[in-house]
Amino acid sequence: MFWEIFTHALQTTGIGMGTTFTVLIVLWAVLVLLKFLLNTLPQKMQRKKNAEAAPAEVAAPVQVSMPAPAYVSAPAAVQAPVSGGGEIAAIAAAVSAYTGIKPSGLVVRSVVRRR
Repeated sequence: MFWEIFTHALQTTGIGMGTTFTVLIVLWAVLVLLKFLLNTLPQKMQRKKNAEAAPAEVAAPVQVSMPAPAYVSAPAAVQAPVSGGGEIAAIAAAVSAYTGIKPSGLVVRSVVRRR
C-alpha cells in the first residue's frame, strides 16, 4: 500500500516538474527567436532600402569646409563660479564645434565620467 502511494506521488511530481521545465524551455526559445527577429529583420530591411536608394554610380565625396565659429566669452560679472568649469567649457566647445551650434546656445546640465 505504501509503495503504491509513493510511486504515484513520484509519478505526479515527475510529470509536474517535466511539464514546468518543458514550458520554460519553450518560452526561452520563443524569447530567443523574438530577439533574433527584432534585431536582424530591421537591419536587413534598412540595408535593402539603402541598396535600393543608392545610385548605381557613386560620386566622389565632396569636401565642404565650414568657417570656424567665433567664440565670444560672456562678461566676468555674468559667469557664476562652477567647480570644474574648465572641463564644462571644453565639453561645450567640443559639442559646439561638432554640431555647429554656438556655445551660448548650449546648456551642459551634467557631466558623467565613464571608465
